[in-house]
Amino acid sequence: MRPAFIAVAACLARRASLALAAIVAIAPISSSAVTPIMSLEQQLAGYKSSKRVLLVFAPAADDARFQAQRARWNSEKGAFVDYELVVLPAFTTEEAAPLAKRYGIKPGAFAVLLIGKDGNEAYRSEVLVEAKDLYRRIDAMPMRRAEVRERSRD
Repeated sequence: MRPAFIAVAACLARRASLALAAIVAIAPISSSAVTPIMSLEQQLAGYKSSKRVLLVFAPAADDARFQAQRARWNSEKGAFVDYELVVLPAFTTEEAAPLAKRYGIKPGAFAVLLIGKDGNEAYRSEVLVEAKDLYRRIDAMPMRRAEVRERSRD
């Protein structure tokens, strides 16, 4: 193959993966079983400094509390993008066990954790969480206030 063709193909592949990443970030929370390329811990670590993460612990994707939480947030895609929020479901599996242990989540429990861009837990709830409550908490964070100031200058 010619080097120019290979370079063009590589560029298109990078653009396609970036587009897919953008779509995934704003896609509705899915309950389908997908084998992740990275572990939950790696995914969480990958968002540090760039996104706020809603870590949702539940026994399974078909858990009524998880489904209800998903339904409450599905209409919030635009705001979630603005608040730089991503949802990371953590179902009771071997894969989620290290995160559950780190955050003290018991097997079978339902919990929503807001992880700030600094990687620290900023909020925890064991009941369903309304998006407006998350926005209020995030708006009070120093990093969010700095982001808003920066945007207002542009």
